[in-house]
Amino acid sequence: MESWLGKPVAENVYKKIEEGVAIVRAKKGRPPGLGLLLVGENPSSQVYVNMKGKACEKYGLYSKTITLPTTASFNDVSNAVTELNTNPEIDGFIIQLPLPSHLPERTLLDLVDAEKDADCLAASNIGRLVLGVPEFLPCTPSGIMEMLEYYKAPVSGKHVLVIGRSQIVGRPISILLSLKGVDATVTLAHSRTKNLNELLKSADGIVAAIGVPGFIKASDCKAGSWIVDVGVNRVPADNEKGYKLVGDVLCDSTDHLHAMTPVPGGVGPMTIAQLLSNCVKAALV
Repeated sequence: MESWLGKPVAENVYKKIEEGVAIVRAKKGRPPGLGLLLVGENPSSQVYVNMKGKACEKYGLYSKTITLPTTASFNDVSNAVTELNTNPEIDGFIIQLPLPSHLPERTLLDLVDAEKDADCLAASNIGRLVLGVPEFLPCTPSGIMEMLEYYKAPVSGKHVLVIGRSQIVGRPISILLSLKGVDATVTLAHSRTKNLNELLKSADGIVAAIGVPGFIKASDCKAGSWIVDVGVNRVPADNEKGYKLVGDVLCDSTDHLHAMTPVPGGVGPMTIAQLLSNCVKAALV
């Protein structure tokens, strides 16, 4: 079985990013700018925002982080969005999810200027994606597509099963896989799908993005199939951290598979790379 690592694919993306940064500097006299809006004290979100800022520094982008407390009001967050929308040094930005429960996520995401929507989460950009004319591609799904292309995954005319229907991964990757030119036959499944085992046995490729550790067993999947495991789940472990990261796929038996992405080290490196790529693309418009 092949192990599809994200790092070599991300390195290819970063090479293109560095080329794009040089073009933006020559054209505008400044680097591309990425805005990061963090609301609350979610530990994982803090880590992700910090990683994104460090990636900007490493590859020559300017980054601006706005941090608001968990108690921030709708007006506080909307004012921060307006600040980033109107900042001429910011070409793209994200609202780090999840937001505190009292804030209306969809309403706030739709306040992001479509031309600066580096996460492709505003309704207008989701609509363009559905129509097959996207301005930007959502980061994790586009990272998955980069990996499938890099590893020459058999996709065209194949049955690909997507497990999970979130707006961040499941729904958009199902759309990207079904676009003309990619040509997969896609089934979108979820936790209430009744015949999941039957689908696993028939799918040529699987994208697991349901956010439940070990939700499916590798042994239940079709011989010769490939699996992209998007899940990053913390489970208790007897180590210094007290936890370990596992995917949505229980790797009880993998010898019969064509390929699989590990957790960690698979899809993870691609998400930040695609975010920076979207920011550079916005700066070049």
